Amino acid sequence: MAIGTKAQDEALAKQYYLNGEFDKAVIVYERLYSKKYDDEIYENYFQSLLALKKYDEAQKLAKKQSKHFEANYNYAVDQGYALIQATRPDKADEFFMKIIGDKHREVPFYLALAAAFTHRELYEYAKKTYLMARQKLNNENLFQAELATLYAETNNKEGTINEFLNLLDYNEGMLDYVQNMLQTYLTQPRDLEMLKVAISKRSGRNPDRIVYSELLEWLLVQQKSWEAAFVQAKAIDKRMGTQGDECMHLATLCIENNSYTVAYNIYQYVASLGKYKSNYLQAREGMLDASTKKTFYSGIFTQEELIALKQDYLNFLNEFGSNESTADVMKNLAQLEAFYLDDKYGASTLLDQVLILGNVRQSFKAECKLLLGDIKLLNGDEWEAALLYGQVDKDFKEDPLGQEAKFRNARLSFYQGDFAWAQAQLDILKTATSQLISNNAIDLSLEIQDNIADSNFVPLEMYAAADLLIYQNKFEAAIKKLDSINILFPGHSLNDDILFSKGKLMAKQHNYTKACEYFKQVYDKAPEDILADNALWELAQIYDKTLNSPEKAKEYFEILILKYPGSMFTVDARKRYRQLRGDILD
Repeated sequence: MAIGTKAQDEALAKQYYLNGEFDKAVIVYERLYSKKYDDEIYENYFQSLLALKKYDEAQKLAKKQSKHFEANYNYAVDQGYALIQATRPDKADEFFMKIIGDKHREVPFYLALAAAFTHRELYEYAKKTYLMARQKLNNENLFQAELATLYAETNNKEGTINEFLNLLDYNEGMLDYVQNMLQTYLTQPRDLEMLKVAISKRSGRNPDRIVYSELLEWLLVQQKSWEAAFVQAKAIDKRMGTQGDECMHLATLCIENNSYTVAYNIYQYVASLGKYKSNYLQAREGMLDASTKKTFYSGIFTQEELIALKQDYLNFLNEFGSNESTADVMKNLAQLEAFYLDDKYGASTLLDQVLILGNVRQSFKAECKLLLGDIKLLNGDEWEAALLYGQVDKDFKEDPLGQEAKFRNARLSFYQGDFAWAQAQLDILKTATSQLISNNAIDLSLEIQDNIADSNFVPLEMYAAADLLIYQNKFEAAIKKLDSINILFPGHSLNDDILFSKGKLMAKQHNYTKACEYFKQVYDKAPEDILADNALWELAQIYDKTLNSPEKAKEYFEILILKYPGSMFTVDARKRYRQLRGDILD
């Protein structure tokens, strides 16, 4: 074999090694090793010898490398590793136990030695190293995180749990770390049940340690056991004297996870602590928020429920007054009155009161103007709606609020059949800072482009007028308008848009079975159309929230995630899909 430069020899040896030509690799590595002791040459040389079953030579090589680098315990471990490969486990065990227990060492030695064992996947000896260190250094609190991680990597759930709880025993300040690690390593329901039992035992032995209540509450949240979590949160608040702070945090999580009844009960409990407690106003607002979300979550509600909800809002305003602190409640009540109780006058009056309040953020007033514009449009006052949208657009240029106002004005122009003006505004909004506004602008712009290709604007004008009628809850007139398009212009490209609009119309009328039929037709007939992902989202939402069919909801969420990864709905669809699948919470 010709001898080249050192660099050439290194490249040649490595190529032999990668090709599995270990006999050739060994010859070159032997020559290289006599001149250079770097780790890559050693590692490839060592592995080549093992592959050729030259175990004694491999052991000698590791011993020689260890003399050159005494502080690197990887090489000491490799001597025993060669014995294991030679099927001499007793000799390897004797060698390893001598290294582990030979002298009284300090913490860094045991850390490095355990890491060396782990490097060769000799996890049992890594564990023995940590346990021997505890004994020799007379400190049971050493290496808790390291042992817990080691147990996790070897699928020893009980060991993982015990060591992380030992760490928490020693240092309560590690709670966040322990929670993060447990969430990483305990991924199955049975693991969480095992953890619950372990926490309960520790808590029983240490009833004064509040950290176990905190950890148990966290675990119950992962399991979505909201009522049980509430019990723990209440106990923590009482012991800490925090006037409901822990409960308020849990209520927020309940709202985020659609557990509105428990959220309401939590807020009600905090409010019951007294009017002069720090969380009273926030808790009363939370009760309203939970009631509102519970009422509308499924999409099925009665007139009696809406009237009762309105009374809750009025009771709140009677207690706290109509002022800067309750402006948000006034706005929400206006939305309820206008869009669900058909009291557009009352809603407008409320918003007018908010707009003259002194110490209210201008951005909040702009939101109220947008809502007031929507109500004017609902009432058929298109000019007033455009004026209000225009004011917000002017006052908040380049701000998401202004962009939202511009979009609503563009949509209004679409309703009125002024497609050129609508298109001009939508083109500006395609690069909006808000992804939602940008996506909405793109969708509406494409809808216009796709349906005026033949320069005949009449079908699109009829469709836009029907869309406005749906917005205004004039369902019978909207259906007639949509059906007339199919009669006058059979086979028009608006067909899938008409199906989608009928789906929205049926959903607003609580005819969810029929709504699903229309949305499914949109996806089945035009899977490449811009409305296909919208239709899938609507289907998944109805099956999830209204028809209580989680398996069907998962089916449509999954199709949306896989087939439309760029959809504006994909992130929310993935999150909800994981919840329905039973993944633990972030």
